[in-house]
Amino acid sequence: ATGDMAFIYASPVMKGGEVVGVLAASESLESLSKRVSGTKWGKSGYAYLLDSKGIAAAHPMADVLGVLNGTIESDKISPELARAVRDGLAGKSGVAEYRFNGMELMTAYAPVPSTGWLAAVTVPSEEPLSPARTLRNFILVVSILISAVVAALSLLVAGSIVRPIRAVAEVIRNLAGLDLRFDHSKTWLMDCKLAEIADMNSNLGGMKTALTNAIMCTA
Repeated sequence: ATGDMAFIYASPVMKGGEVVGVLAASESLESLSKRVSGTKWGKSGYAYLLDSKGIAAAHPMADVLGVLNGTIESDKISPELARAVRDGLAGKSGVAEYRFNGMELMTAYAPVPSTGWLAAVTVPSEEPLSPARTLRNFILVVSILISAVVAALSLLVAGSIVRPIRAVAEVIRNLAGLDLRFDHSKTWLMDCKLAEIADMNSNLGGMKTALTNAIMCTA
């Protein structure tokens, strides 16, 4: 009567196991769209409904109501979205990513029980993925910092081991050349905290004393 697109709710009236009537009510697609638009996803995401044939029954863009068929590829429906709509009308739920008007979009869809309709929400891909990307970048930065700290500690530990070993090696070379003079620059070896190095240093001290005594006896 008004020329507006509308749909009908209908339910049988039962009495004694028999249908004695039908309770029905009509609603305009524009009115339904206003109620569906209350569903948001992210900052700029929007919701819409497609009927059992894939025709837009509720959508924030009024000019597509009752006209746009989501199952058919067009300048408004990408191949990925059309495929997702067909899957949804076949009873599947899922998420589709696609490009439209130069923008990366993401659509989540699911069948509406007992109606054959499909409910969907669409949002720019960057909105739901932004927290994940932020977390990824944070983890990456932390990983780099941890790697740097581990590398620095490794160099520090390696230095603390290599330095006394080199000093002990120099003492051994001097002993091999029968140089029994006490090298005051190596006094720090006496306080070395590494048990193995301290043990080697003690044995080298004993060796030096023994060699000194042997040389003095020979003399």
